[in-house]
This record gives sequence, structure tokens and C-alpha cells, in this order.
Amino acid sequence: MLKPLDNRVLIKLLPPQESLLGKFEIPTSSQKIPNRGGVVGVGESVTEIKVGDIAIFDEKFGIVITEKGENFRVIDKRDIFAIIKK
Repeated sequence: MLKPLDNRVLIKLLPPQESLLGKFEIPTSSQKIPNRGGVVGVGESVTEIKVGDIAIFDEKFGIVITEKGENFRVIDKRDIFAIIKK
């Protein structure tokens, strides 16, 4: 398993939320890249974010890594906008 270093956070990307516009479903190909995910690892300098929290971030930050068919993002703690505590 990946272990983030220093002030970085490892996030397992959640699938895009299905969106409805009135009675019309927005096609998956038109949906945005996921900008939220579950925290699965934190570096030793990260104290306010815990494994299991949901992180909200801008999709342009960090790097995406695919391991064993799952997508993860390694992102700096300062690039996370908000968290949802679990």
C-alpha cells in the first residue's frame, strides 16, 4: 500500500456522482473528474485530517496513481479545501 510522506494525503477517488437535470440524466462522459475521495493515508505532518474522512479538493492538484485497478490521488494538505468527518 502507498504511504504518503510529510504533509501529503492519499485519497481514494470516489466515482462521479450521477447528475440529473430535471428529467434528463447528464451522460457520464460529460461529468467532471472526481473532486472528492476517501482519505486512506496521511503523512506524519498531517494532524487535522484522519483516515476515513472525505476530502474535497480541486481536481487540478496532486497526482493520480492507479494501483491494483483503483485510482488514488496524492495531494498536499494545503490543497484540500474541506473535509467531511466520518
